[in-house]
Amino acid sequence: MAETHVEMPIEGEELLPASEYPQEKKKKKKKTFSFAERVGKLLKWMDRAFSNTTLNEWGRYTAITASVLLFFSGIIGCFYDDPLTTPVGAYSIVVGALLFPLVWPIILPHPILQKPLLVTQHYGAFGTLLMVLSCFAFFSFPTHMGAICLAYAGFIYIISALKDEKPRDLEGIRRLSQARKRKKPASKGKK
Repeated sequence: MAETHVEMPIEGEELLPASEYPQEKKKKKKKTFSFAERVGKLLKWMDRAFSNTTLNEWGRYTAITASVLLFFSGIIGCFYDDPLTTPVGAYSIVVGALLFPLVWPIILPHPILQKPLLVTQHYGAFGTLLMVLSCFAFFSFPTHMGAICLAYAGFIYIISALKDEKPRDLEGIRRLSQARKRKKPASKGKK
């Protein structure tokens, strides 16, 4: 087998055989998926990941996010130059501060303090209340994001009511509020 050399060497350099030149690394082709395949895989993953989650839990998490957003955006809104933004900011602070304890699942020891948590279990009424509370916050730019989240949480609660999801009692809310560690399933290969 004859060795080949570069035809035009640079002056003062020796010719190298072709086998000694660095070879380009071959790129591995990744398998590409169509958009429909990606969406199908995402939906299968979501079905496995969220099969035990109900819509009211999503609504509660969204309402928690909305209350925090309303509270802090209300503080920002109080310092805006627009004259309408100050009362909307104060309103958002109050709504965010009052909504957070309602949707955060902390069980207080006294029975009278536990009753407001049951208000959140009437999904249709609570969803409507959240949507009505979000209306005034739309009038100010700093509080828009919190208002959108609050209206979305209300929408999720209303859909939950239309699906006839079972409301939780205080014991069910208590189980949600406690951080439980999931038990890992025993692997089959180990003895």
